Amino acid sequence: MFIKDVNSILVMSLLSRYKLRYYYVEDMINFFHREHELVLRLLEQIKERIGIDYELYPIKSGQEEFIYEEHFKRRSKILNKIHDLTVSQALKSRRGVIHIHGVIALVRDGQVVWYHAAWTRDLDLWRQVANKLRQETGLSWVSYNIAFLRLVLENPQYLEEIINKIEQVLQGKIESLKPTHDDLVFKIIEDLLNKDSNVAVLVEVPLGLRYIKSLVDRVGAGDPTYYHILREVSIAAYPLRADLVVIEEPYELKPGIYPCARGMEHMYRLGSLYRARFPDTYVQVIYAESLLKMNLNGKKVTVIEVKNCKIDEHAIGQVLTYEALLKLDLGIGNVHKIIAAPRECIEGINPAIHAVTKVLNIELVPI
Repeated sequence: MFIKDVNSILVMSLLSRYKLRYYYVEDMINFFHREHELVLRLLEQIKERIGIDYELYPIKSGQEEFIYEEHFKRRSKILNKIHDLTVSQALKSRRGVIHIHGVIALVRDGQVVWYHAAWTRDLDLWRQVANKLRQETGLSWVSYNIAFLRLVLENPQYLEEIINKIEQVLQGKIESLKPTHDDLVFKIIEDLLNKDSNVAVLVEVPLGLRYIKSLVDRVGAGDPTYYHILREVSIAAYPLRADLVVIEEPYELKPGIYPCARGMEHMYRLGSLYRARFPDTYVQVIYAESLLKMNLNGKKVTVIEVKNCKIDEHAIGQVLTYEALLKLDLGIGNVHKIIAAPRECIEGINPAIHAVTKVLNIELVPI
């Protein structure tokens, strides 16, 4: 009983440092007055039932960019560790329009540490609550900020769980709440090898090398610096790197993992990393010129673009670029294209983007 009472006191002490904050643009209330009133009612009910206070943050038209920069963008380093989307992905459109009206945030000691617009992992749960609320209220559409507040009201422990996760990051107990890009790459490699042991998995594959090599060839093969320059060529190709290229039945290549190095130091580091992570798998670090010697024409090749956030037109452009460069560099006639991402990112994909992936034969694979 004593331990339970102590835990309750600690939870209440932690909650007392937090407030809910409701951002809204004053000029937009007339268009969304019913939704606005529902948010105010839910905030008051949450305060009465759970004891967590709230504050209203009205924004005058034209102040959106200032609030975006001061309250969110300046804190993006910590906010991006906590949320599934980056600040710009969550609050700013491709055209630069800021969408801050209706944002529900958690503030700790006066600073925003969480906001619903960038938290996509619970979209399915919020969708269920929103559908239920739509039937109750008669509203044609219930946004996820309202669904989140209703869920907190019905299940206070849900809010406690979110706050506990936030505290883990703020106190330095964990680096981030979302998996890093490298974590996802490792997970995909594990899945690939478990599914088929007769594959060669190339990691961080530099592409566009034929053109770059032609520049290096001007130095001349007889020049003593030729091979050094060729080995370092992958640095010049650096942002054109496919996350993963998978070769089925690789023939000349031994099945296993082939990380692509950018230099000697990187080569040793990659070798140690992958051999430690996959001790029972063949690992060979390769340089860029090794790719140019591969004969992959006619083989089944898959290029995988790994995303740990929202899937958008840029991800599509990347995987299409890698497909074209694989054909130019290595003469591959048929490339299977995959974008791999956490399940919540795929489920929350824009319907138009999803339609484009189907037309372009890009497979979406949840991690």
